[in-house]
Order: sequence, then C-alpha cells, then structure tokens
Amino acid sequence: MRLQFIHLNRTEDILFFLSLLIAIIPFSALTTYISIMVSFVFVILVFISILFHLRKIFLPIWTINVLSLTLLIMPLLSFSEDIIMPSVEALTIILAIRFLGKKTSREYLQIHLIALLLLGA
Repeated sequence: MRLQFIHLNRTEDILFFLSLLIAIIPFSALTTYISIMVSFVFVILVFISILFHLRKIFLPIWTINVLSLTLLIMPLLSFSEDIIMPSVEALTIILAIRFLGKKTSREYLQIHLIALLLLGA
C-alpha cells in the first residue's frame, strides 16, 4: 500500500541530491591530493548524471560497464610505487560512474559506502 501524500518522484529527487551532496563532501576533501584529470572527469560525470536524472535518462548497464573499464585504466597506469593514490583516484571515478545508471536502494548504498571509503582515505 502506497501512501497518498508521498510523491515518488519528489522522494527520488531528494534522495538523489542528498546522495550527490554526500559524494561531493569526500571529493572536496581529496581535490588537493588527486590528479587534475581525475577531478575533471569526476566533475564532468556528475554534471552529466544531474542532466540525465532531470531528464529521466538512464544508461544501460553494459554502457556503464564499458565506461567504467575505460576510465579505471587511467589512474592505474600511473607508474608509482605508491598504491594508495591510484586506488583513491579509481574509487573517485567509480563514485562518479555510480550516478549514471538507474538508481535503486542498492546503488544508493554503494554510493554512500564508496563516499565513506573516500573519507577514510
């Protein structure tokens, strides 16, 4: 039974923008440490995901997987002895990619968990 006073679209919008705010908080803390290219990709993907959400466009899962594989190669190609920074950059890109698809409670939980991991980094 669905309650009549709860509007599903408004609730989804509020949850989306709260999750976006939760994702931007660790990103803003890490901008001085991650590369400029990863920061640029994060900002572009977040703007695209906001436009897609407002127009109710959701990418198919295979497109998101191909995009993830191509973008995750970028931070892992850096030749350094430190494994922490490429891992943090990869998590930052994964966080931005999670906003592109159709979001269920599982995706929102993943977004919040990745944001928590980035705060710990």
